[in-house]
Amino acid sequence: MGRPTKVQRIERWFEGRYGRLRDVLEGPDGALYFLSSNRDGRSSPRRGDDKLYRILPAQGLSP
Repeated sequence: MGRPTKVQRIERWFEGRYGRLRDVLEGPDGALYFLSSNRDGRSSPRRGDDKLYRILPAQGLSP
């Protein structure tokens, strides 16, 4: 049997915590990086509106 082709469920892990998540990727160091954008339609961004986050892998686990 192949992989499912339909969404099975939606999990909301960070809802309301980091703003609008825009992109997620794994870096060459094994960490996850994600960008947030929180301008909410304002024409000019304010300090702290857009952020880059880094999540490190758990100790003892290889990427």
